Formats: sequence, structure tokens, C-alpha cells
Amino acid sequence: MQASGAPADVDGFAASWQRTAIRALLAVAMASSLYLLYVSLSGGGVAGCGPDSGCDRVLRSRWAYWLGVPVSAPAFLAYASLFTLMTLYPRQTTERRRQFWAVVLGLSVLVVGAASWFVALMLFAIKGLCPFCLAAHGSAVAAALWIIRSAPVKSEPKSTNKKQKQVYLAPALAWRFTGVGLAAVGALIGGQLAFKKSGHVIKTIAPPAAQAAANSNPAPALALAPPPTLAPTQQLITSAPPPTTNQVTPLPLAQTSAPSPAPPVAQPGRTGRLISTHQGAFQFDLNDVPLLGSPDAPYVIVSLFDYTCHHCHIMHAHLRTALQYFSNRLAIISLPMPLDSTCNPLIRRTHPTASNACVYARLGLAVWRANRQRFQQFDDFMFSRPQPPPVGEASDFAANLVGADALGRALTDPWIDARLRTSISLYHTNYLILGTGAMPQLVLGNKALAGSLNSPGDLIRQLNEHLFKPQ
Repeated sequence: MQASGAPADVDGFAASWQRTAIRALLAVAMASSLYLLYVSLSGGGVAGCGPDSGCDRVLRSRWAYWLGVPVSAPAFLAYASLFTLMTLYPRQTTERRRQFWAVVLGLSVLVVGAASWFVALMLFAIKGLCPFCLAAHGSAVAAALWIIRSAPVKSEPKSTNKKQKQVYLAPALAWRFTGVGLAAVGALIGGQLAFKKSGHVIKTIAPPAAQAAANSNPAPALALAPPPTLAPTQQLITSAPPPTTNQVTPLPLAQTSAPSPAPPVAQPGRTGRLISTHQGAFQFDLNDVPLLGSPDAPYVIVSLFDYTCHHCHIMHAHLRTALQYFSNRLAIISLPMPLDSTCNPLIRRTHPTASNACVYARLGLAVWRANRQRFQQFDDFMFSRPQPPPVGEASDFAANLVGADALGRALTDPWIDARLRTSISLYHTNYLILGTGAMPQLVLGNKALAGSLNSPGDLIRQLNEHLFKPQ
């Protein structure tokens, strides 16, 4: 704000080009927020942002909504209001311009406060950055700060020249509307803290038309990239692939057909109870697949996860709570599904955070293969931190659990690639049904669920509604 007594021209700006520049910044903010609103309402994905990328974390978090409404909606209204006021401002009388300044100042304070709140959430709560969100916030804050700095806050001029017409904003009125803007920021924060919107999608499993077409023209068998040299165990650490590109994007439906599930690897004498999903397209032998809980549990769900996935870490804790809550009534088929193009042909570009996802997945499956009683311990270790441990540490932990020789033999077992093919095929089939590649994913009876849940209670409610309740 201009200091009291400082000169201010009739428009409150040094030149009209400043209003043009401010409107241009607000136009960028409006376009970015309108695009984000479209994505939120349509349930689609943001261009260039795949599963567990920064923008995916932000837009699927509870903080992307205010009282159940995408925050991009009120943001767009605030930016559009500022843009409209700045456009109409030169055409108004001096008295109307003073009134305009009061409203514009309050809106600008709201924009700066809200942007500060959301950037802090991205940095410290979500731990992910959304480029489109930053574009909207950055351009809007630049415009708002420019407006605040130019505000002609001063006492009423004591001029005897009645023809002189100056635009000024009385300090008392300026502080009043500044308080209104800060109160609006408080309402935004309070609404987000009070109302939690879950970021998941759930649909009934049914053969979609695209899947039926794929079934009528079977796709070739899914081919995985060969694993790095796995024996001795320590070589796995040095041969882990480096990050390749900067985002994860599932192949669009039009560019790929559903890969065929890998046939189970024969295990003579170990065949157990079979669980089928997706109208029998996928079958799991509970004595053969990684399982949390008892194979005799009457209810079994399937969990697809990635050890590098942020929301999968959250879901892991929810699943552990659900296992304790339902006791011996529930078991979880636990299938690593790496969001890493190194071994997953459905991923075109790998986000840097998922660059070792294939290595972690193979390690987890190898621990199960070598000593299934140790799998849950390895699982808990991998999810014990916000980010997975370094590859070397994870490999050493796995070797200590089951023995280095046993781990090395398991890592070369073709069973691991067979399990990965099945997980990737199931992920793609769910993508056809749900219309999203969000992770983690669950199969609950005849329902497929993708995305995050706010609490263990939300998961327990989903299980009671879709699994334990008679259909």
C-alpha cells in the first residue's frame, strides 16, 4: 500500500500499462484454475501427470477440496472477480473507484493468503508439487501483490480546489477490507480442516466394451523387460536402473489392448484355495500368491500397490488396521504393481520417485518366495517411512530376513515375472473399468477401487458395504 500522504494519480497506478499487465497475470491464473476445475469434475488426469506424480498427489488429496467442492472453483471466481474489477475500473467515477479499491484490496489479500496456505500444504502435508497449481498461484499472487502495493491508501486530501479529483482509500476502510480478506482465508482453512473428501473412485466390475473387443482379438502375451543381474544379491544394488524420464503415464486405451494375464506357475502339491475376480479372468491360488492374513479367511480382497507410491503408504496402514479389525474373517492378496517402465510396458515414462519400483517389487516377491512368513515383516519395513529405503538397504534387509542364498535363488525364479505380469494385467483391466490409473487399487468382491481413502474407518466402511454385506 502507498504510505499516507504519498501522491497518487487519478487511477491509483503510475500508468495504465500496469492494469494491462495485472489482467494478463490474472488471465493465466484463470486459465490454469479453469483447467484444473475441468479435470476435477470430469475425473480425468492432468496432462503430463501420471499416477503418484506431484500433481496426482495434490489433486487426489483431501486438500484439493473445500466443503466437497474443488478449490479451483472458488479460486477461479476470485481471479475472475479481480480481472473484471480491474477491467471496469477506468470507466468509473472517482467515488466508484474508491469503492472498487476497497473490494479489490480485500480480494487481493484473500488471493495471497490462500496461495500461501496451499503452497505450504503442497510442501509440508502432501509433499508433492502441482505445476498447474503453482502456475495459478504464482501468477495470481504476482497480480495481487502488485495491486496491494499500488493501493492509494491515504487520508482524505485537504484541497480547496473543488475541481481536483483524487482517488484515495481511507486507512480505516483499507484495514477493514484487509480484515475481510483474512477472514475469508480463515474460512477456507476451517472448511478444509472440517470437511474431508475422499480421493477414491469405485465402480462395479463388468466387462467393458473395450475389454470385450480385446477378448475377441486376444493380445499377445505381455512381455516384461529382463530383470537386472540378480545373483549374487549385492549385484542387484549396483544394477538398479537410474531415473529415466520425469513422469508416469498409463498408455491411453486407444493405444493398447488389455494384456493377457500370465498363467500361474505350476506348484505341484501346493495347490490351494482359488479366488477368482473379474468374471473369472483372474484366478489366485492362496497358497501361491503373497497373502496377508489366513488363507482360510472367508473374505479375500486383492491389493495392488507400489512400494514407491505415496498413497500406497497411506493405504498400507489402513489395510493393517482392517486386518486387525476383521481378524480371521479377512485376508489380503498383496500384489506389487510397479509404476516403472523398466518392467511395466504400460508405463510410458517413469516418474523419478518410481525409478526403482521394479527392483523393490521383485525384492518383495522374492522374500515371499523364499520364506512367506517373513513377507509381512518386509512389507512393513518398506512402508515404515514416507519414502522407501535406498535399494541397498532394502536388499540387505531382505537378505537378513530370508538368507542371502535363498533370496538370490528366489530372485531368479520365473515365478516373479509371472506374478508381475498378472499384477500389470489386473492394473490395466481396472484402468479400463475405472477410467483412471490411480494407485493404490483394491478389488472388493465385485467392486474395483482406485485412489486414496482418508482413514482406516473409510476402508472398513467400504469393506462392510461391498464385501461383507450380502450382495
